[in-house]
Amino acid sequence: MDGLRHGDELARSEATVAAELMTAWPSTIRPDAALAEAARRMLHAVVKRLLVVDADNRLIGIVTRSDLLKVFLRADEGIRAEVLDDALGRRMAMEASHFTVEVRDGRVTLHGQLERRSQMGLAEDLVLAVPGVTGVENLMSWELDDTRLTPPPPAIP
Repeated sequence: MDGLRHGDELARSEATVAAELMTAWPSTIRPDAALAEAARRMLHAVVKRLLVVDADNRLIGIVTRSDLLKVFLRADEGIRAEVLDDALGRRMAMEASHFTVEVRDGRVTLHGQLERRSQMGLAEDLVLAVPGVTGVENLMSWELDDTRLTPPPPAIP
């Protein structure tokens, strides 16, 4: 493979027109693709940018590694505000004052009390979906353990 790479580099060093330098099969992605998918494609294709194309494969933009890093390198306070206001407040319809959210280097720690234990997974998933969150430690409790409800006893005839 090193011989092939060296040959490509030699050919490119002698290029005089763009066609001799271009990548024949550019890496593309659709505009609605998740950022994690964009990162995976960049990693697997060993590229620093992806062309964003519409349904007709027309170029509509470019996503770079730098663009991805900016999303994941958010300030902790911005992450905290989005977790409280959007993930817990708007999406789960919970009163933000009932929760404590701590964020350090993108890692979120949740404290507070949920109504039902079954809400734990949803809360974690919504927090993990916030751009910049690198992990969640869920220390919340719950009022009702609805994961262990026992059925009523059978009726006596």
